[in-house]
Amino acid sequence: MQEEARAQWEEGECPLCSSTRARTLYSFSRASYVRCLACGLVHLRPRLREAAMLRLYQDSAYFSGSAELGYEGYESEAPALTRTFQRRLDELAPYQPRGRLLDVGCGTGLLVEAALARGYDAHGIDASAHAVERAQRALGARVRVGTLDSARFDEPFDLVTGFDVFEHLYQPRVFVRRLASLLRPGGSVALATPNYDSWLRRLLGRRSVSFKIPEHVAYYDPRTLALAVAEEFRVVEQRWIGQYCSIGFLERRLRGVAGALGGLVPACAAVWLRLTGRPLEPYVPSGSLLAILARR
Repeated sequence: MQEEARAQWEEGECPLCSSTRARTLYSFSRASYVRCLACGLVHLRPRLREAAMLRLYQDSAYFSGSAELGYEGYESEAPALTRTFQRRLDELAPYQPRGRLLDVGCGTGLLVEAALARGYDAHGIDASAHAVERAQRALGARVRVGTLDSARFDEPFDLVTGFDVFEHLYQPRVFVRRLASLLRPGGSVALATPNYDSWLRRLLGRRSVSFKIPEHVAYYDPRTLALAVAEEFRVVEQRWIGQYCSIGFLERRLRGVAGALGGLVPACAAVWLRLTGRPLEPYVPSGSLLAILARR
C-alpha cells in the first residue's frame, strides 16, 4: 500500500517553464515548496500526479475538509463566501458590468448565483461532480462538470473568473490559451490566487495558510503571474484582496498560526455586538492577489 501511495507522486518540473533547477524554500513532511532558478516561480516538489489530484477533487469530503486539505467548512461559510463574491463583482464592475460570465472552478455555484442576481448571464464549470451536483439543484444546466480542456461552449463570454484556481494548475499556459479562446473581443479575465510576495506570507513563513499540500502546486507573485499569462493577456490591474469569514473560521485560523491569540476573537465579537447591536462580520486579509486581464 505504501508503494502504491508513493507511486502517485512525481518529482515534477516547473509548471511555468519546465525547468527542473530549483532552490528549496520550505520543507514539509511530504513535499517542499521550491523556487525555480529559471523563471522564479514557487512550486511544489514532489507533487501528486495530476490524475490522482483530479480524483481527490471528486471526493465529497473535499468541500467539507480541514484547513489542511480541501475547503474548511464550505457549507457553514457559504454566507461569508457569498459576501466575498459580491464584493469581487463590485471590483469587476468597472471592467465588465454586465454580459455573459463564466466562473471556472465554481464549486457549489455561489459566485454564479451572486452574478445572476447582478444581471449577468452567468455560468459555471468545476471538476468536482459532487460540487456541481449540489450547484445544479439551484442553477440547473448553468453549471456543468468538467475542465476547460474538456468543455465546449456555444457562445463566448464577456467575463471569465477563476478564483482560487490558478494555484492548482499543472499546465497554466495551456489554461491561459483556453481562457483566451473563450472571450469575446473586449472581454476580461479575473484571476485570484495566493500571492507569495504578500505581507501575510512573509509574516507567517512556513505557517502560511496558502501552503496546502498536495493541491496548491504553484505559488505566484505579481511578476510570475504576469509571466504566466503574457502570451495571451496584458495585466490591466493587480491588487490585494481579502475575504469575509465567520467568527468561528477566523478563530480557528488564528489559533492555527498564533495560538492563544485566536481565543480573543469571540470576546472581541461579543464586545462589538454590545457596542453596535450588529454581529461582527470581518473582512480579513487572505494573502491573495486579484489580477484583471485583457487580451493582447
